[in-house]
Amino acid sequence: MNSKSIQQILLGCGALLWTQFALAVPVSEAENNSATTLTSMAQSWMTSADEFDNESLTKVYTDINHTIYANKIVTKVTKAWYYPTKALVQESGYETLNYNQLSETVTDLQAFSVTAEGRITRVTAENIKEIEDDRYNIFTDGKRKVISFPGLQEKGMTVLSYTVTHDRTKGIEDWSRTHFPQQFSPVREYRLTVRAKDGAYFDYNVFNDVLTCDRDEQTLLCSGTELAALKSSENVNWLDHIGQVFVTTTPDWNGLITRVNKGFEQALASQSSVAETLDMLLTADMSVKQKISAIHEFTARDIRYVSMSDNGHAIVPHAVDDTIYNRYGDCKDKTVVLVAMLNEIGVPAYPVLVSTDRESLAPVALPGMSYFDHAVACFELIGNDYCLDATDAYSDWRYVSDWIQGHVSLPLKQAAAPVPALLPQSTHRWLVNQITDIHYTPGGGQTEQQTVTFSNEYASSMRSNLASKNSEEQNKWLTSVYEDVVATGVSPTFEVEGIDAIGNPLIVKSNTEYEPYFDVAEEFVLTEYDAWVRYELGLMKLSEAPFGYGFPGLNIDSTYNLFLPPGWKVRSQPAALKLTTRFGELTRKVRLVKPNHIEVTTTLDMPQTRLPKDEVDEFNDVIDVFVEESSIYFNGVVE
Repeated sequence: MNSKSIQQILLGCGALLWTQFALAVPVSEAENNSATTLTSMAQSWMTSADEFDNESLTKVYTDINHTIYANKIVTKVTKAWYYPTKALVQESGYETLNYNQLSETVTDLQAFSVTAEGRITRVTAENIKEIEDDRYNIFTDGKRKVISFPGLQEKGMTVLSYTVTHDRTKGIEDWSRTHFPQQFSPVREYRLTVRAKDGAYFDYNVFNDVLTCDRDEQTLLCSGTELAALKSSENVNWLDHIGQVFVTTTPDWNGLITRVNKGFEQALASQSSVAETLDMLLTADMSVKQKISAIHEFTARDIRYVSMSDNGHAIVPHAVDDTIYNRYGDCKDKTVVLVAMLNEIGVPAYPVLVSTDRESLAPVALPGMSYFDHAVACFELIGNDYCLDATDAYSDWRYVSDWIQGHVSLPLKQAAAPVPALLPQSTHRWLVNQITDIHYTPGGGQTEQQTVTFSNEYASSMRSNLASKNSEEQNKWLTSVYEDVVATGVSPTFEVEGIDAIGNPLIVKSNTEYEPYFDVAEEFVLTEYDAWVRYELGLMKLSEAPFGYGFPGLNIDSTYNLFLPPGWKVRSQPAALKLTTRFGELTRKVRLVKPNHIEVTTTLDMPQTRLPKDEVDEFNDVIDVFVEESSIYFNGVVE
């Protein structure tokens, strides 16, 4: 992913990071003066182009100015990018703006490109494409204006300036913004100004060490120059670590909760179809847990995901009756149906907002809706907390969906001092049980029957990969998995159980024949690799983790039954072992069931944990040792 696209993702995430983009006509005298000023600024920047990085996209200038009034917020934005190469022009010669037509308007738009020779080409309506901004599971929805800059060439620059006015009287959401001064490209100059007028309130949180910020009673000014580019890295949730300045107009979390709850209460006011629907789903002999399972499966699988968040429904769910009737909705629509149905059976459920890009509470210090972009339904049952994601059609209700475990959340219920919290995490997110029967043939080959049982989150992951495939496609995909885990050059056959039952494990059975691959002599020495232990450990080893790593937890129970032909005699069995570390344990038990039957049982238990970055190397060393000890050695003779 190129630097510009990563930057756009960072600026586009969150529930309410909206701007509206439209050409302003006719052009006023003030706009003409503004265009002249921008042109002069661009020409000035171009005179310094030889100082810019000649290989990297460079953000030359960013100026963001918020003026907060009692009934509106006026934001003026100017930014410029420098493109040193043809490749970067191809990859990044555009800007993307998300917008909300309900509450925002734009004026004073200026956008153009500048060549190295100083030729200016201005953006017109023909250079702007409007597209839907729909992402599955996320209730951030609207439209995007994609601006393709005409005339842009290598060693050229783009400039964009506009004013957006947010009407605070429209919608129930608060106004908040998260600004990211650093990018995955160098930033030459960055300025952020926030002013309060007419006694309006705002607060801010600086979560970075790259800007200098000063505030008096009515104004915040943050600035920085020559900001180093971030280095792209795996295993990083950048919104937890990247420098940021958060600005909000909401004084407290309860105020935010009250406003957002108005939308959910509005949706819950129309739920006459709930009782009738439950009559079709439930029977009198069902336990409470069985009823919860049936309700969750209905909302997750019978109500399909369709985002309909325009016309005031960005954070306001549609009426429960409408969603049940239409059989579609987004995460908040499906969540409010869950809440209504669970409450109807006596389970006191409530909606919870989720930030799908954040796993750290540290930057989430002040109240704001813009952190959150997803919703689930949570409740307590017999002392345990549960959170149901109705957009996940493959996970059982008893655990939080894998993709949001440990993420920042905000329960939409009043409390003495409400604050965001992290969603629960499973002790072992990946649970595997595998039994492999290997029958060696007299000629030195083998037949293998393997049964692999995936449970909980792992079952969900496998189910989601298989559910939409036909039998031929399933076989092809399972063959590729088998080749990754066990061996290549063979043609296994498969049988799958539990694809449609989201409350059950998913079981994959395979049969494989191997041609002779060793000579039968007076003595044989054989090695079997504990395939799933070896494979999963290989996935867990970290190539880099500059901010530490949230290890999801892994538990594998593995049994190998090794059957030898008549006349073969075991001289040396595989070694039993018990390796205990602070990250987990690998144990192996060996039993000679019969003279020609060895049973090898291995258990790998590594619980979920948060690894500080200074423990990653030690963690990798443990993985290496466990991988090495996953091999099963034994020898014998053919009598």
